[in-house]
Amino acid sequence: MLSLSSEDYFLEDVDSHIQANLEDEVVQEALGRGMDLREYSQQVEDELKKAENSCINDFIRESQNIAALHHEIVGCDQILERMENMLISFQSDLGSISNEILSLQQQSVQMNVKLQNRQAIRGELSQYVDDMIIPEDMIFTIMESPVSEDIYLEHLQNLEHKINFLKEQSFRDARSCNDVKEVVEKLKIKAVGKIRDYLLEKINSFKKPMTNYHIQQNTILKFRFYFKFLVANNREIAKEIKDHYIDTMSKVTVSYFKSYSGRLSKLQYDEVPSQDDLMGADDTVPKGFFSKPASRTKASVFSMGQRGQVLNLEDLEGPLVVPHTTTQKCPFEKLFRSEQFALLENACREYVFLSEFFMLQGTNTDDIFHQVMDKTLVLLQGMSITVMEFQDQGYKIRKIFA
Repeated sequence: MLSLSSEDYFLEDVDSHIQANLEDEVVQEALGRGMDLREYSQQVEDELKKAENSCINDFIRESQNIAALHHEIVGCDQILERMENMLISFQSDLGSISNEILSLQQQSVQMNVKLQNRQAIRGELSQYVDDMIIPEDMIFTIMESPVSEDIYLEHLQNLEHKINFLKEQSFRDARSCNDVKEVVEKLKIKAVGKIRDYLLEKINSFKKPMTNYHIQQNTILKFRFYFKFLVANNREIAKEIKDHYIDTMSKVTVSYFKSYSGRLSKLQYDEVPSQDDLMGADDTVPKGFFSKPASRTKASVFSMGQRGQVLNLEDLEGPLVVPHTTTQKCPFEKLFRSEQFALLENACREYVFLSEFFMLQGTNTDDIFHQVMDKTLVLLQGMSITVMEFQDQGYKIRKIFA
């Protein structure tokens, strides 16, 4: 038996259910029409049975179609099952292919790394072979071609590079050096001998009469790499070339200025003052047997005339006097200026040549410059036209270039 509280709860639940049904739109519509709910319920139930019977009849009529549809659905399920198996197989195959592609990709990366390494090694190895090998045209040029040709200078520079490269590789104990070492040594000896003969011939050409040795200097200056090659590969021959040049140029310079100064002296005015010429001498004094005759043109001897113009900047920097192209007499000051400027010009050329050809700097250049020019300065110091100490003048000139 239900307790009183349970019965009350049940009644309340029924009431809420009835209240909910009463709020339904269909029920409210039936009540609105004044219909009995029992009759309305029976009517609805009859309609549901009619609908059920109609559905059963429709199902019976369509049973064959439904059975066919069922068979088709079963066939589709079988096809889908086969397709699923095929897709699973494809997925498995794709997995295998993916693994193979991944493997190929890894192999491709490895091959690419190897290719880059080989290309890098190939470049270095190619450069190494180029530096090590001795071309036939280089051998022929060094052995047979004249030293004065530009192609000889080009191959000599390449030979110098290969000599230095072999020295570097020899310190690394490279066995490949043994294959070309003998050939390079023979080429070096041949080149040193040909360069020695060429430079000695050019230096000796300075001694030929009427030779402009400045032109010869400019010629061998283009081949100053030859002396650099001798210094690097045979210092004894390099010293021989340098000593021979110093001795030759010292004699050539002395000979040149001795000739030039002698020719300048012939262009000096005939009458020059002597210690016996006195501006205050009395011409009326009777001359004794041992007295010397006075100058015929004493006034012109001591007259300045145009001699001071040599100090003007235009005249001071004017061209040198060329004795063999003029017979015009000149004052002593003009001849002295020409001689000094000739000394200055030759000293400039000589200093520049020594520093560039023999690759000297500072005091080393000064020492060789002194050896070349000192005899010339001593010569000029003793010339009759000297009015000041040429030695001091010469050292001033050298200080200008230093």
